[in-house]
Parts: sequence; C-alpha cells; structure tokens
Amino acid sequence: MGTFTKLIDRWFPPASQIPELNGISLDEEPDVRGFDMGYVLDKPHRQGTVNFGLPADSGRVTDSAWRSWENAIATTKQMVATATIDEVGNTAQPARIATTFRAVGKEQTKDMTALVTDVSLRQSDLYDQAEALGLSARPLDSAAIAHAAHYGLTGTTGRWDDLDEVHISDRGDHLIVDQSRYTTAFSVNTAIPQVADILDSIMDNWEGEDVLRRTRFFRPYVLPEGTGDDLATGHGRRWALVTITGNSDADLGFRQAIDLNAAIGLHVRRLHGRQRTAALAGLGLGVLGWQHIGNAQRSTRKDN
Repeated sequence: MGTFTKLIDRWFPPASQIPELNGISLDEEPDVRGFDMGYVLDKPHRQGTVNFGLPADSGRVTDSAWRSWENAIATTKQMVATATIDEVGNTAQPARIATTFRAVGKEQTKDMTALVTDVSLRQSDLYDQAEALGLSARPLDSAAIAHAAHYGLTGTTGRWDDLDEVHISDRGDHLIVDQSRYTTAFSVNTAIPQVADILDSIMDNWEGEDVLRRTRFFRPYVLPEGTGDDLATGHGRRWALVTITGNSDADLGFRQAIDLNAAIGLHVRRLHGRQRTAALAGLGLGVLGWQHIGNAQRSTRKDN
C-alpha cells in the first residue's frame, strides 16, 4: 500500500497551499555514478530539476566563477535554465546549483520517468565541469533538497511535505512567513559585469543574523529550428534574484548598500506584486518565474 501511495503522489501530487508548488513532487533515484539523485518533477511544465551541493567549507562563490561554469555547460541538451545559489549571514546555507531540464519527445512527455532516467545518465557532466573549475559539487538527495528549501523559506528544518504547512502572507512588497519571518525579493541585472561585481562586494561585507540569498539564473538561448532537438547556441540570458530574510527591517542593509552604489541602483528592482513567486524561484526547486506569471500576487492587498 505504501509503494502504491507513493506512486500516486508522484504522478498526481496533492494540491499545495502554495500555488507555485501545485503539480510538483520530489523523489530520488541513483545517478550513473551511484549518487542518490533527488529530483523535483514539475508535471504541468514537463520539467525536472536536480540539485548539486558544494561543501560547507567551500566559501562563497564569485559571480565570475559561476559564470565560467555556465559557459562550460551552456550547450547542455534539454536544459531550460540553471540557478546558482549562495547565501551570506550567520545562518547561511552552503552554495548549491539547481538545473532544470525539459522533457522532449513523445516518450519523455508521456512518461516523465524517461526524462529522469536520461538526466541521471548525463548529470555527471555538470558536476564534472564544476570540479574542473574548483567547485566540488555533488548531487543532493531528496532529503537534502527538501531541507534546503524548507530552511531557506522558514529558517527551520523540515521535510518536503512540511512545505504545505508553511503560511505565507503576501504584503505586495514583502512576505511574512509563518507570522514572523520577513522576506523581501529584488531582481538584479547581473548580465552587466559591473553590477555583478558590486553585488559580490555587498555579499562580502554582509554581516549579522539576516540572510542574503543570491540566486543567479542562466537561461540558454535555443535556435528556433531547435525546438525539438534543443539546439542551444552556447549563449543565454543572465540575471539574479536577491532575497533578504530576517526581521522586519532585514532588507534595510541591502537597500542602504544599493544607495551607496549609484552604478547599481538602476539595475535593482523590488519585485512588487511578485514576492511569493520570486522567493520560491530563489530556492532551487525549478520554480521559474516566467512560467508562473499567472500565479504572481499582483495586488497590494494585505492578506490575513
């Protein structure tokens, strides 16, 4: 009975109280080298996301180092986007990578286990490229992915199913999570090297209990005739989400740092009306903001 229930939950995930997580499930299987590969399946979008973690003592990764890795894997088959995530603050989590793949062809779109199997055979190329650049990334299992997401959202440990119990009050220009944890999300145009360098500097000088999370996105360009075969060009779009979590004025330090750097001010936007979607997109679960515009909370009405 337990196995049957697990299969039902995988293919028909129960509705979540968090709209962006509807139709999304978490499971795992070994990859080609025997690592337990956790994967987040997004059935509505026919996508799967895997995570790689860096050691806790690896330190913060610079934008240029992440960019070198993105350049190395830019033509990866079926890759929708990759998110590189690092945090600063007293309770920061280790850096990690989340890479999302699309199902291609009748077999994979009909049965997404075929996509999972394909990714499990090929994902070692991604962490091999990271290793070659001095980033010792390894696959995260399902428990580690769930912990990173739950801790990133709430500041407490938890399992995947516990995410459905998280209360998110969207106040238009920020969130209040579980009645006490304030979260504010900003979009930063890190495609401009000077802006990326200043954000690096802000992170280097960040102190205190409040956590600053930078989630850098790389979305590869695909040739029009490559819709089916995914003919990636080796180039793509880059930007970052910066999420500040902590007390009620947690984002004050970030806003002050932006005010002191005129060169970056025009390239940072507080995401009014899209705070919940942005916060979830920053967690590495394969929630891609442009696919969830309809779920974005555009009203400034305060939820109870």
